[in-house]
Amino acid sequence: QAFFQALANDPPPLHLARWIADYPDPDNFMTLFATWSGNNDLGFESPEYDDVIERAGRLSDSSQRRILYDRAQRLLLNDEAAIAPLYINSQNHLISPQLMGFELNPMDIVYWERLRWEE
Repeated sequence: QAFFQALANDPPPLHLARWIADYPDPDNFMTLFATWSGNNDLGFESPEYDDVIERAGRLSDSSQRRILYDRAQRLLLNDEAAIAPLYINSQNHLISPQLMGFELNPMDIVYWERLRWEE
């Protein structure tokens, strides 16, 4: 809690942060940097960015959403240089050929109840 209070009261010019998605959707990452987000520890403010992600969040067409989220990402990384991603977590799995029901997914969740052994 002391860290977040210091971050809010006297933000440093640079700090390290990470985020793990709660659900598999770009909105889970992109809304972090909205002016109105409670997780916007950077204090990043961009009316254009806010508009783009709000519009993307209202769409159901994935190709249309992708266009808007790509634009929002360009704003964050290039135009505003608000963030600098350093790494992406990855998981490695060594799976026996006898293990059935194991499926890779974007959230890297293992659904244990679906696993079974076959001889």
